[in-house]
Amino acid sequence: MRGNGTVLVMNGGTPTTQATITADAVVLLDNAATASAANAFVATGVNLTLSSGSSGANGLDTGSVANSTWYYFHVIYNPTTTTVAGLMSLSAATPTLPSGYTLFALVGAALTSGTGTFTTFRIQGRRVWVPGIEAQSANALTTGYVAASLATAIPPIAKVVYGSYKATASTVLVASDGNGTGADATLGNLISGSFALPITTPSDVYVKAASTSGSPTLILTVTGYEF
Repeated sequence: MRGNGTVLVMNGGTPTTQATITADAVVLLDNAATASAANAFVATGVNLTLSSGSSGANGLDTGSVANSTWYYFHVIYNPTTTTVAGLMSLSAATPTLPSGYTLFALVGAALTSGTGTFTTFRIQGRRVWVPGIEAQSANALTTGYVAASLATAIPPIAKVVYGSYKATASTVLVASDGNGTGADATLGNLISGSFALPITTPSDVYVKAASTSGSPTLILTVTGYEF
């Protein structure tokens, strides 16, 4: 359900309420997610503008835009009218399709701000770039791995996360699970560094300190993710 060369960005004219999707080609499937000739379509030369202030095709699937909420972007297709459009939904897997539209493809996600406008993002393929978002701060560190939530910066569908960390009073390790998978031993000897980790628990990474002396705290900053 992914596209070839798909790019999803904030619209240049109205970036806080609109987004633009372009792609060489996007494979759209139905809810059964099977790629038979009966329920698959390849949309080519995709160039769509979606607005959070609209409903239905090229807008929201239901309701009105909410504050501080993840929205998922889809390319959708109506086989009767042969129309390709875009759709924003609270669902990554089962958007509410407008009448006549039967096929869809997930192409990205974006978080709204506290006032319901889009926060800054750029999506190219499966990779998403965002300005540095402080996603976890003042997290009390222990000498065993504990989960640190990045839910304010990455959606539940994120598979890989990119970012940096800075700790006080101790060396730290940042990993993808409680076993320390992906923790960088070299960066772990520092109180700051960067990380690129697979996500094993939705929206979480795992952190620990070499010592609890001085009650170390941690700041995790997210710069992007993949889905």
